[in-house]
Amino acid sequence: MVGVPREMGGCLLLGVRASDNGYRHIRVQALMIKKKKKKPPGIGTLKIKAWKLTSLYIRRRAAVEGYAECVTCNKWLPWQEGDAGHWIPQARGNSVRYDTRNIHFQCKGCNGTQRGNLHHYGVFMATTYGPEVMQELQAKSRTVTRYRRQDYLDIIDEMAGRLARLVSEDAPPRIDIG
Repeated sequence: MVGVPREMGGCLLLGVRASDNGYRHIRVQALMIKKKKKKPPGIGTLKIKAWKLTSLYIRRRAAVEGYAECVTCNKWLPWQEGDAGHWIPQARGNSVRYDTRNIHFQCKGCNGTQRGNLHHYGVFMATTYGPEVMQELQAKSRTVTRYRRQDYLDIIDEMAGRLARLVSEDAPPRIDIG
C-alpha cells in the first residue's frame, strides 16, 4: 500500500495500490466514517445540573435588588456570594434534597464553617413555616428516595422554569420610545 490514511469527504482513504507498470490501474479502498452518536448525560451529570439550578433558584429567590439576607445570621450580601443551605442536611435526607421549603439562602460562614447554624435555622423554620411543616419535612427525610434519570430531568425542567419566571419578574420593564 502506498499513501497515508487521510480523510476525504466523509471517507477515509486507506491507500492506493499500484500495478507493476505504474499507477494506471489504481484501486482505492475507502471506508465510510460513522459519526459518533452523542451519549445522553449520565445520572451524575444530571444530579449536578439539578443541584446547580436549584441553588441558583434559591439564591435568586431570596434576592432583593441584588442582595439577599442570610436566614441564620441576618447578614446581607450579594446573592451570588451566598449558598443554598439545607435545614435538614443532604446527608440525612435525600428525600428533601430538592424540597424548596428545606433550602434557603445562607452566607458561606453559616452554611460551611458553622455547619448550617442549625439552631438559628430551626428558629427561622418555625417562624416561617410552623411546626407542622417542620415535622412533615423531618418525616419525609426518614423515607428512602432513589432518584432516577427521569426524576432528575423533571427537577431540571421545574427549576429552569421557576428560574426563568423569577428572572423575567426581576427584569426592568422595557420602555419603547419612538
